[in-house]
Amino acid sequence: MESGELLEYIYKAVDMGSHSCMKLLEDLRGKDNKIIDAIEDIKKEYLSFQIKVKELTEKYKVNLKSVGVMAKMGSSMEMKMEVMKDNSDSKIADMLIRGNTMGIIEIEKNIHKLADKSQSDVVELAQELIKFQNASIKKLKKYL
Repeated sequence: MESGELLEYIYKAVDMGSHSCMKLLEDLRGKDNKIIDAIEDIKKEYLSFQIKVKELTEKYKVNLKSVGVMAKMGSSMEMKMEVMKDNSDSKIADMLIRGNTMGIIEIEKNIHKLADKSQSDVVELAQELIKFQNASIKKLKKYL
C-alpha cells in the first residue's frame, strides 16, 4: 500500500499549523491577549502530531516534501499584517478558525481520495488530526 501521499498532506497541515502558531505567538509577545494560552496548547498538540508523522514516515520509509518557504513566508506576513491591524482575541480566533477549517477540508478531501491506497494507521492519524482541528475550533470560538 502507498501511504506517502496522504501522509504528506497530514505533514503539510501539521507543519503549517505549527508554524502559524509559533509565528502568531511571536507577534503577540509582550501583549496581554487572553488567547495566548489557547494558542500555546494548540501549538503543543501540533508538535505531538509532528512526532507521530515522523514515526509513520520512518515506518513506511516515506520522504516528505516540506511546505514551501514561500508559502510559510506568505502566511507569516499575512498574519503579521492582520495582527498589526487588529490584535484582538476575536480577530486572532477568527484567523485561526479559518486556518483550521481550511486544513480540515483538505484532509477530508484527501482521506476520501486516498484512504483505500493508505495504511490504516495513516488514515487514523488523518482522522485524529481532523478531531484535533475541530476541538481547536471549539476552543477558539469562545474568543470570538
